[in-house]
Amino acid sequence: MRRLEYEVKEIINETIDHPIKVDVMDFDKELASIGVNSIDLIKIVVAMEKKFGFTFDNEYLSMDKVENINNLLLYIQKNCLFE
Repeated sequence: MRRLEYEVKEIINETIDHPIKVDVMDFDKELASIGVNSIDLIKIVVAMEKKFGFTFDNEYLSMDKVENINNLLLYIQKNCLFE
């Protein structure tokens, strides 16, 4: 598993109330189906902003925009410069 993917899954896991094994978290599964609600999403976004050093657009703070882990990964890859 690539480093970014692992880090994103770890942030999600640390944020939700009922941890899920990182290695079995499905990238395409809806966040709501793993117990992520809108408050959790904001916590996840704030943690990712701190970790990766950039700011999410406000329009991206919606469960409708961020349906799954893949969407988060794509957004980070598009908006964050990696060394």
